[in-house]
Amino acid sequence: MEVNMSNSYTISPIVGSYMKPKYRVISNVLGESFSPEYPLDIFLDLNTIVTVLSSASKFLNSLPFSDDAEKDIVSSILFAVKHWKDYSRKFSDVRIFLIVNDFEMRPLPEQDLLHSYLLPYVNKFHNERFAQMTYYWTEAMKKIEVVLKYVPQSYLIRTNFVDSYIVPNIVSDEKRMKLIVTGNPLFTSYQYIPNAKVIYSRYVRNGTSQMTDPIMICRTISKIDDDIMATFCQNRVFYNLLQSIIGNFDRGIMGMPQVGISNFALTLVRMIDRHKIPKDPKSLEMVLPAIDDAYQEYVKQAYPLIDVDTHTKMIPPSLIEKTKGLLIDLIDIDGLQRLSVDGMNLLELL
Repeated sequence: MEVNMSNSYTISPIVGSYMKPKYRVISNVLGESFSPEYPLDIFLDLNTIVTVLSSASKFLNSLPFSDDAEKDIVSSILFAVKHWKDYSRKFSDVRIFLIVNDFEMRPLPEQDLLHSYLLPYVNKFHNERFAQMTYYWTEAMKKIEVVLKYVPQSYLIRTNFVDSYIVPNIVSDEKRMKLIVTGNPLFTSYQYIPNAKVIYSRYVRNGTSQMTDPIMICRTISKIDDDIMATFCQNRVFYNLLQSIIGNFDRGIMGMPQVGISNFALTLVRMIDRHKIPKDPKSLEMVLPAIDDAYQEYVKQAYPLIDVDTHTKMIPPSLIEKTKGLLIDLIDIDGLQRLSVDGMNLLELL
């Protein structure tokens, strides 16, 4: 069966820009010393694509006249999987994960700490403006989910009971290197997790820019191009504090726009010099003296959700096992051979 693609608007360039870095970029991130025998887990944050599409007026306006939007989404995403499959064939133990939140989320463990957690995301896509987009996207995800069950070591984790943000830390242990490909600033906190790397993509005037250097990422997400921003890259706690100031709207983490980021960085430096906070703190409590009393309650709510380790501890063991249960490997070579999408036979994904 051949799926013929003839859509006037295709999301392929968007998926390519954010989810298919050049092989040279990937190799630079993994490093020269990366061994082909070393187990690697690659996570493609599809919520990045959801966010970009939701603000792409050409895409949204094309949907009422489209007869193949769903097929286009399927094709574009599967070609991203093939991109990573082709790159990683030289390694012996690689798993590829597509991670994405559903548009309908059940009550989440995080909402015990922050009642509004992920509600802005859910409420946004309840808007009638996005009805066609959410329909086509959801149907496409169902089809990709089925296909990847038959492609070894490749998985779509589409959840409504756990936030995709924490999935890499749930399904991948410290013995495996994690590589996260995202356009969401929050996911860059994974840089400070052992054996984890991040490729962060953002839209710039002439296209999409991909970065991996922590200081460059720091300056980009804060929109402050100043040497003082390197302060936040010194350790995990400082970086998570920067994320607390910036916030994450979709997750209901509202940020502290009234706090001057550069001034706060200077405060951290002065407090270290005066030995009022440690140079390499291991927890939020160690740096609370540097935070104005008026913002401490907010930071105590936001920080544990941003910090990957403390966030993971909020997830009950039953939900962790439920998430791991989504990793299904079936075998049907004949079935894959009979299917092709936009000229790609699905056997090419093996």
